Amino acid sequence: MKKSFLIIVASALLFASCEVETELDVLNYNSPGYNQVLSNANDLENILGGAFETAINIQVTSTSLNFMLQADQLTTTNNSRDFWQSAFQPRRQFVNSPGSSNPSAVSCWNRAYDAIRGANHVIRWIEGENKPFLIDDQDKSQEALASAYFVKAMAEGSISNIYDKGYIVNWDSTLDELQEQRSAADVLAKSIQDFDKAIAITEAAPAGFSNDYMINITLDKARFLQVINSFAARTLISGPSTKAEALNTDFTKVLAYANKGMTTDFMITTKVGVWWSSIIDWAAWYYARFDSAYLQADIKIQHLMDSNYPKDYPDTGILAPAVTTDPRGADYFTYGTSFGFLNAARDRSLFSNYRSSRWNNATNSISNDPNYDNPLFLKAEIDFIKAEATLKTAGAPAAAAILNSSVRNTVGLITTGSTYAEVMRALHYEYAVELQLSGSAYLAWSFMKRNDLLQKGTNTLMPIPAGELEAQGISEVYTFGGQSSIGSVGTASTDGWKNDASYNQ
Repeated sequence: MKKSFLIIVASALLFASCEVETELDVLNYNSPGYNQVLSNANDLENILGGAFETAINIQVTSTSLNFMLQADQLTTTNNSRDFWQSAFQPRRQFVNSPGSSNPSAVSCWNRAYDAIRGANHVIRWIEGENKPFLIDDQDKSQEALASAYFVKAMAEGSISNIYDKGYIVNWDSTLDELQEQRSAADVLAKSIQDFDKAIAITEAAPAGFSNDYMINITLDKARFLQVINSFAARTLISGPSTKAEALNTDFTKVLAYANKGMTTDFMITTKVGVWWSSIIDWAAWYYARFDSAYLQADIKIQHLMDSNYPKDYPDTGILAPAVTTDPRGADYFTYGTSFGFLNAARDRSLFSNYRSSRWNNATNSISNDPNYDNPLFLKAEIDFIKAEATLKTAGAPAAAAILNSSVRNTVGLITTGSTYAEVMRALHYEYAVELQLSGSAYLAWSFMKRNDLLQKGTNTLMPIPAGELEAQGISEVYTFGGQSSIGSVGTASTDGWKNDASYNQ
């Protein structure tokens, strides 16, 4: 249990001095010494590529599906990975213990600091030791440094958006700094600082700047800037855990990022055996034998599309298809009369007749399809970020105008009204429908928590994992969520989306 934190400390301080190197190599079994693996830029290039994969995986790993269940985007009564625990109504408290079967908190935490460690190796090489990043006799220092700061910012952003506290880990951090628990707001500020550093380095680079450290894709200078700005906008707007906290968000800065963000969808093809969107692979996988997905689309989505549809599944009978004029109702979701893996003995109100089918391919196996385009960041998400930030800065009519120029109108054929509640309901609709299984498993959860739309008792923050606390010798393990925690920090305390009044300002 003591390995996790020691890995973070050892990796950040590795090579700080000759004396430290020997000591920390003993503690950190997962990182060989500096002279063994970081002897040239080619070694670092491989580490940077791995750090990119790790940082992106936080968004699409199967363990993050718990957050989609808590956001009522998916539903299940299956106990695998503690999924039912996340979907259960009324919401249960998150079990923060080393023996918990819910890996959602631990997985993200470890991946984030793994990515930060890899990025720090590159930053130390270039900025700390002033060594050129030579690849095939070409100096790629700017590309590598901008990429390292981008990876670091993404990982720090994940910590700040999900947990109540974290650590700020730089390549030159002291041991005392590494052991200091910092607030989510502090970690978010560091993330934004590193996003800005990545942007500044890229903007100052020559026109021939090219980034090929991401998975299966090469980005020119203009596209890489769009990617960085988009992730910065997503990270900054996702910081608050309540509507009250969101009042402190710098929405002007969010808009500044979003205005330089995606102009087209950002897709990355599957790297067979290495990387694909596991949230699609797990949640949308269709089992013909059961006429069902492994994790069905929650009934909330159909209720948003058809206000006459119930908010919870009835005790008896089978619901007919939802009625909607939005073509995406049929294009993105598939109705069936089988309940598949759902078990009535574990709460029939969690049932659903719909599965998410938009991102399925012909073989139903995106992990083995080298031509499959995984949706990492849709242009529509930028439009929704702009609309939300505009709602908070310029008012509902201006925000509605953005939505009426987005896929909500051009594809969904829906015109949005100009009141605060209408815009907020429209945004929730689009996060539920258009962004289902695309980009990140945290999108709906983050949107709903910062607008007080999660069900009572749902986690709005995750605790530092119990194993991490134990590694530091901290005996008091804490957690969030559940009915007994309503009214406390880290736990949703309103009626959420099930009360229409929640959409009001």
